[in-house]
Amino acid sequence: MDLIKINKIQKWLDFAREDLEIAENILNDLEFTVFRAVCFNSQQSSEKYLKAYQLHFDLEIVKTHDLNYLISTLKEFDKEIVQLEIFAKQLINYAVKYRYPDDFEDLTKQNAEESIQIAKQIQQFILNKIFL
Repeated sequence: MDLIKINKIQKWLDFAREDLEIAENILNDLEFTVFRAVCFNSQQSSEKYLKAYQLHFDLEIVKTHDLNYLISTLKEFDKEIVQLEIFAKQLINYAVKYRYPDDFEDLTKQNAEESIQIAKQIQQFILNKIFL
């Protein structure tokens, strides 16, 4: 793998890790916990890990928040990626639905904790596959 490609993938991995750290920091902030922000950043982290994995296979990054679409682009290269579909389904609404003050149900601490756990599972799956 050439250095330019490695650096590009590493940037996506760094951003993904930072989004996950932001989610955890928000959840652990006793004075200012916004559960929708935790869930949003967990989704964003997962999205960026999947996009880093796309780069690993020389796929073009598409500007989408649809985790299921990102997973579908990787199935040809990694049959095990289907394991992430159930997790993606749980995070998909956090990308857009909860970003704006329209009608939506309030998210709970349990939603936030679950979103972080899902993002960590996606993180581990991808990091176990990418060797830089």
